[in-house]
Amino acid sequence: MLQSQSIVVTGAASGLGLAISRQLTSRGCRVAMIDNDSSRLAPAVTSLGTNATGFACDITDADQVDRTCAELANWSPTIDVLINNAGVWTDNELETVDPARRKLAFDTNVVGNIQMTTALLPTLTAQDSAHIFNVISVSADIVSPSNDNRLWSTYGATKWALAGYTKTLREQLANTNVRVSGFFPAGIDTNFYENAGKSSGIHDEPWMMDPNDIADIVLFMLSRPAGVHIESLTVVKA
Repeated sequence: MLQSQSIVVTGAASGLGLAISRQLTSRGCRVAMIDNDSSRLAPAVTSLGTNATGFACDITDADQVDRTCAELANWSPTIDVLINNAGVWTDNELETVDPARRKLAFDTNVVGNIQMTTALLPTLTAQDSAHIFNVISVSADIVSPSNDNRLWSTYGATKWALAGYTKTLREQLANTNVRVSGFFPAGIDTNFYENAGKSSGIHDEPWMMDPNDIADIVLFMLSRPAGVHIESLTVVKA
């Protein structure tokens, strides 16, 4: 059902974003891979072949977002799916050394995702159907025991904010043909923590999930029949 669709993925140069992009391109989708790290983006795009196109963009910068969305209009007149996957990690320990991470986390995890969605919303709502898919975190799942944010209170706050925005956006678009999904995964074994400057507990932990398995679940959510919409899904390590 996803074949030949035009799909935008943010934070696509590595980790879950790259795993999602890889599976989408392998199924015949055209994928616009957006990332703020052009040095990682270029080889990632090349590795996925002609169905992938890279767009270097820092989603925290509104001017860059507007410029990139103008480029996306030339890439494809329609956008079937927007996957807001970009995000950064922070925790209480990191913030004692670098308090500026608090602002970076909110600018990326919340404001950046809102800016990208807002910029593409006219295109999405003008179509017969479209899907906004926000990768959030189990940190913002109200019922999960995995939502203990005491050691990463800022990160948890950013994800609660994104969850609230996702709910509000779904209500705002209820009478349109745009579906809105919130995805709440637990820890994934990527370079997420490593990129934040963590040096321990960053790989092969028993609570971490394989990014390819999580990408499978994302594609399952995106490929439901027209009469079915998975509004929210939480995934944790078995």
